[in-house]
Amino acid sequence: MPSEGGFPQDARSQAAGGVTGKTGKERATMNYRLSRHAEEEARLRQIPRELLDSLLNAPQQIVPAHGGKKAYQPQFDLGGGKVFLVRAIMDD
Repeated sequence: MPSEGGFPQDARSQAAGGVTGKTGKERATMNYRLSRHAEEEARLRQIPRELLDSLLNAPQQIVPAHGGKKAYQPQFDLGGGKVFLVRAIMDD
């Protein structure tokens, strides 16, 4: 169910908190800068910055993307059988 801001509340809560590794200890976070295009797309799609932080620091999957870039992506369960895929294309 969408929440304030249009993004599902479950996905917002999945993005909250620190990034924890298999040992249960917090890991260092990735430093990144969004392009103007990425900032605009996130705003238009109402994707909160916290979700992007979570995605980039603990993606479920990293796959090759066009031009030698990488796509960082997790899936979020929206309930009702809907799964939402967020992709961040990285030039790292």
